[in-house]
Amino acid sequence: MTTNPRMCVGCRRRDSRKNLVRVVCVDSTLVVDEKAQYQGRGAWIHAEASCCARALRPGTLERALRVEQLDSTALRQWIRTVQEPGNRNGDPVLTREKESG
Repeated sequence: MTTNPRMCVGCRRRDSRKNLVRVVCVDSTLVVDEKAQYQGRGAWIHAEASCCARALRPGTLERALRVEQLDSTALRQWIRTVQEPGNRNGDPVLTREKESG
């Protein structure tokens, strides 16, 4: 078992922090918090398009983050970068290099 495991809100599997991306709600807007620097309640998602798509189902992230409404535009943009690994726009919030190992 991994140390300090987190659960992906998409697939509901437990995994280590290094394999997951944290998302938080800031002023009703979903923010991809890759450096895990934002304070407050966060949710964890695998950096895979399928997990992100499941997490975007109605009510899933709202329930995990305990908010009523959520603008998920940033996560949707981030998903596009995950689906197209050659697309690197230089914005560290919206890009994630796949970790090997």
